[in-house]
Amino acid sequence: MARRLGTVGLFAAVSVLVLIGRVWVASAEPPAGPRAAPPDVAVLALLGDGDDPALVRLAGEVQTALAQGGEAQVLPVAALVELLSGGGRLQRSGADLERLRGLFQQGYLQSYSFEYDRALTTLHRVLQGLDRLAPSAERWRLWTRTRIFQGIALAGLKQEDAALKSFAAVLRVRPKLALSRKEYAPGTIRLWEKARARLASLPRGRLAVETEPAGASVRVDGQALGRTPFIGELPYGHYHLHLVHPEAGDASRWVSIGAEPVRIRLQLSFEGALELDRAHPCIRLPAGQQDLPGHWWPWLGARLGLDRLVVVKRIHQPGQSRLVAALVDLERGRKLREGWLEPSGDDPAQRRQDASDLARFLLTGQAPDRLQVRPLSVDEPGEPVPPIGSRVPDLPVHYAPRPWLRTWWPYAVAGGLLLGGGLGCHLASDHYARQVDGLTTDKARKRAKDLSGSWFAAAMTGYALAGAAVVTGLVLHLTYEPVEVFPGIDVAPTVSAGGGGLTLSVRF
Repeated sequence: MARRLGTVGLFAAVSVLVLIGRVWVASAEPPAGPRAAPPDVAVLALLGDGDDPALVRLAGEVQTALAQGGEAQVLPVAALVELLSGGGRLQRSGADLERLRGLFQQGYLQSYSFEYDRALTTLHRVLQGLDRLAPSAERWRLWTRTRIFQGIALAGLKQEDAALKSFAAVLRVRPKLALSRKEYAPGTIRLWEKARARLASLPRGRLAVETEPAGASVRVDGQALGRTPFIGELPYGHYHLHLVHPEAGDASRWVSIGAEPVRIRLQLSFEGALELDRAHPCIRLPAGQQDLPGHWWPWLGARLGLDRLVVVKRIHQPGQSRLVAALVDLERGRKLREGWLEPSGDDPAQRRQDASDLARFLLTGQAPDRLQVRPLSVDEPGEPVPPIGSRVPDLPVHYAPRPWLRTWWPYAVAGGLLLGGGLGCHLASDHYARQVDGLTTDKARKRAKDLSGSWFAAAMTGYALAGAAVVTGLVLHLTYEPVEVFPGIDVAPTVSAGGGGLTLSVRF
């Protein structure tokens, strides 16, 4: 009877758990409703030497014509700029910096006049303005002083913890910075030193930065910390990352450091070619080239999360100029369609007609008489090009063989052997335990009890090791990430120093 009740109870418990799981999954599902279709394509202008505002305007017209066609979802310009900039788009304005200096002076006087609430409001406006400015030595000097006086105002309002956090925002990358006794009060200096003493106890996260080319200076909140490839640890928080290479240019990003490691990979020559402050986003072609380097296309695809891109450019030839539009497969770096025409002029109506003809050709492959077409295909001559609204077939990917240490079966075998050993030890423990009552001397009974206990401990150890082996095998198997291997490419691992550690990289 008890066994039946136990079975019924187990069945009921499992049923309840299944029901709870279904309810939880159903509640986790997003509410049904219309969803915006993901974009199929984005439009960029490729600029050659010099300025070409007419080409930039034409790219915007092609964007509009593609969107009005209704056959493809086009990435909006604002979203395109945000993706290309990686959230690091900043303004370069000396006038704004001068205005913020005046605003800081106002907050500085308010803090020394004991108007701490008004000082906090003013200094907060200064920090908001500085977040939108491009990095420079003057910008970071003003940021440092603003943070310090923000802490002074918070301390004046008896908010010591908030003041320590404001000081720590400066000290976390400048741990040796000291305050002058001629400029700051003794109480402020004591609080500053207290914030410095707390740095060691702050939780830290890892930041890894790689650039192409390597050797870029890594500056975090205006402080140089090393060169790429860089690996370092920083206290949790929000930082401004600025990478500067003497030849390839610079790039900026905002990064949040937390428990999960943060990895940044940037191609600086690509970042320096972006011109995002125009009427339509553009990329500057390398000097002397009429197209982007082949290895830039995958970077664009990874940045945008798209398979395809429409590029508009101008080719100057003796006696004539051509407007060229191409549909590019970003994953493979191949042009699927390309056509060109002679510009009609700067009249807006004629420019819209040029854009409409180019967009119709890119969408359908049908070219008007005035548009010349270069015959292209995806893989083989004669293979039709799929329409923009369809997805590009995935390339065949070759993966390196999975190492046997990252498969489940060796650990399953080891777990089985350990489980069998544990069962054998358990049987031996039971054998000696049954002998205890039949023995006549205390010495013999004690020896049998000791043997029974030893075998039992060995059995428990075997069970625990068997479980650990099985769990380890499952974790290693499920967390393995396949490594792509491309035929014909030599892979050479290299180890280089950076940021106080060693970086293992693979060079092709």
